[in-house]
Amino acid sequence: MNLCSTPPLIHFLNMQVTKFSRRTEAGFLLGSVTLTNFSSGREVEVVFKNENVVAILKGEKEEIIASVPHLIINMETDSGRVVQTEDLRLGQRLSTVVIPAPPELLWPESLKVMGPEAFGYPEIKEPII
Repeated sequence: MNLCSTPPLIHFLNMQVTKFSRRTEAGFLLGSVTLTNFSSGREVEVVFKNENVVAILKGEKEEIIASVPHLIINMETDSGRVVQTEDLRLGQRLSTVVIPAPPELLWPESLKVMGPEAFGYPEIKEPII
């Protein structure tokens, strides 16, 4: 894989969990977590269905800034340990990174089963990063 041809990595550092909700429905863990940046106060909401599906930059105008099949990963800021959706808790200090999906996951056939529309976001016609 040629790393020079992949989109840039997106990262949000020094964030804190300020709000989250989760529930189990039809065997899926559904919910969202809101992360607030310590210095700027900017908020990012990560919506999940077992796995992180979209990241939304909050503000006057909300903007979806990342979506599946790209990987949206929450990690403990101090240790770098990946935090699963079931392990989220208020006050937790996290950093979020978005890692680009390999080109094969961006093919139309792949997106039918793992793209944004497959997770209930029909307004997103192509994965966002």
